[in-house]
Parts: sequence; structure tokens; C-alpha cells
Amino acid sequence: MVSIGLPTRNRAHLLKEALESLLGQTYRNIEYIVSDNASTDGTAELLHDYAARDPRIRYIRQDTDINGMENHEFVLRKAQGEYFMWASDDDWWHPRFVETLVDVLEKNPSYGVAMSYYYKHFINRGEAFTKEVRHNFTPLTHQQLYRKYLRGRATPIFFFGLYRTRILRQIFIRKTPRWFNGLLLTFCEVALATRSYSVPEFLHRQLQDTRLHIVRHPTNPYTIGELKPFAVTHAMLMVPWWLFTSPAIPLRRKHLIFGPWLWRSWLYKRKMAREIWRFVRYVILPFNDGKMNLDALLDEWLTVVNYSVLAHTLFLIKRCALKDRQAVLGYIRDRKQTFEKQTADPLSKDQITKLDFLEAQLKNG
Repeated sequence: MVSIGLPTRNRAHLLKEALESLLGQTYRNIEYIVSDNASTDGTAELLHDYAARDPRIRYIRQDTDINGMENHEFVLRKAQGEYFMWASDDDWWHPRFVETLVDVLEKNPSYGVAMSYYYKHFINRGEAFTKEVRHNFTPLTHQQLYRKYLRGRATPIFFFGLYRTRILRQIFIRKTPRWFNGLLLTFCEVALATRSYSVPEFLHRQLQDTRLHIVRHPTNPYTIGELKPFAVTHAMLMVPWWLFTSPAIPLRRKHLIFGPWLWRSWLYKRKMAREIWRFVRYVILPFNDGKMNLDALLDEWLTVVNYSVLAHTLFLIKRCALKDRQAVLGYIRDRKQTFEKQTADPLSKDQITKLDFLEAQLKNG
């Protein structure tokens, strides 16, 4: 049996197409585990209707809003099938998607995950376009795939591939860390734990909304809020420990961890040095002009899209706010009023959302 876990929150306008393509799979021995993360937009009514029509659907509603990764881990814990896959609530799958991947894993017992080629559909500020994405991980050894993931040269689409359930449970027996690029860390663990099979057919379409998480989900912007301020430095120091203690990686492969990690750490030396220097410049050095620092940090907050930099910027702004919280909040209100009056240099709606998030973070301490 195949278990498909579908975590969702407030995506009723996209969820129907995803459900229809999943329920239309030619492989019939499937259980669908749908976890509604306390949605408020009609998602519950839609899922109750589908669950009443198809007994294979297990609909579970969370009483409170948990974060996205915990919702993914929740549906994995509920799975009963030999195989498991996560499904995104805004994607589409060819009717033969599950059947094809099950057949591949049945014929290749040394592989723990399989995924097809896919279409990536981008949405960016009202513009949309689609591109084809191919990958060939089948001939790669554990070390070769680990190097590709660590260098950022491998597609993360295998997160939505079909896994042997026992392998995923070994990996997610520990709580996924909220580190810089934590999903990449999971892929490194998968690469050293099992092999990945690429199916050369386009059987999946992924929707890629390029706006920041705090813009797409302003009511649950945990991605930045839970990142550590020294995200890159912390991740580079903790990666070898996390992988070495993984119960999913056999002891005979533990030695493969360190060489590629040292190389990646060397490439990140400037990012780590920048995190430390910015803390010294904005927080420790007493002779800096606090207002000048705050202006620079807020401008950075409005323009930067990199999550690790935003997490560090948020940390530094909070440190400035310790000296004069009201001044910082007043500055934020002034910038928002500028947008509302449509005067010179108005802010975009995305930037307003980021300012709202920052204001809430400062008010909550």
C-alpha cells in the first residue's frame, strides 16, 4: 500500500485540483492522509466533502496552527503503507505517477526513493511561466549525490518523491532542525542513507510561488521567526554532528560526511565572517550612530530576500529596539504611512507585509 500525506492550510482555492489529480491515480491501493492545519478559508468544508465521497481519505484537522514542517511530520507518523510520499496542496500529478514509481522501487530494491522529471510553474508578481526540469540521480553513488546536495547543485524535488516508509521514519525520528537551509540538510541525510532513482518521464507539475513565506503566509511566518540569527555559522558547525548521529546512515558511510563538509564550509567562510562582523558593527561597537544603523537595517529588511540574512537582520533590529523600542516602531509606522499616502518612494505590498511582521515581532518582544 502507498500512503500519501497531504498537509495543507488555507489553500482551498488550489486544493481541489491537487486532490482530483491524486484521487485519479491508476494505482488504487492508496490511503490519503490529509492534515488541515487549522484553516479558516473553507478548506475544512471542501475536505469533509471529499472524505465523504472517497473512504480512502483520512481527514484530520489540527486544533491549533502548527508550523508547516511539523504538519509534514504529522502525516508521516500516521502512514500505514509500505511506501510514502508527501503531496503539496498546489501541485498536479499525472495519473500514472504513483504506479510508475512503485514499479521502479519494486524492481530496484537497493533504491529508497524515486522521482520523475517535472514541470516547474513559476508565479512572480503576476507573471507566470513554466520550465521543464530533468535530473539523473540513478547512477550516482552516495558520496556523489551528497556532494551535489551540499553544493546546492541538485534539485530538491525528491522531497516529493516516493519513499520506502521505513527510511523516512529513520530520518524523521528526530525533530527537523530550524537551521539555515534545513531542508538541504535532510537531503544530505537521504543521500547518505539510500540511493535515488530518476524516472525520465514528466509526471509531475510543481507550483513555485517566488514571493517570501512571510508574504505568502503572513499569519504564520515561522520560517524567519524560527531561524537562528547566526544561521549560516550555526549550520556549518552543526551539519557534521547531525549527519554523524543519524540513525538512517549506516556506520560504514559515516566517513563520507567530512570531506565535502569541509569544502562547503570553506566556501561559506565569507558568509560566516559577515554574520560575525555585522553583529560587531551594529551591536558591540559603541561609537556607531544608532539611528544610522537602524536606517540601514530597515532598508535591508525591506529589500533582501535571503532567509538567513533576514533572520540576522531581524536579530540586529531587535537589539537596536532594546535601546529605544518606540523609536523603531515609530519609524516602521512612518514608512507604512508613506506607502498609504502614495508619496515619493512608496512601498510595495510585499514590503508592507514584511513591515507588519517586523512590527508584530517587536511588540511581542
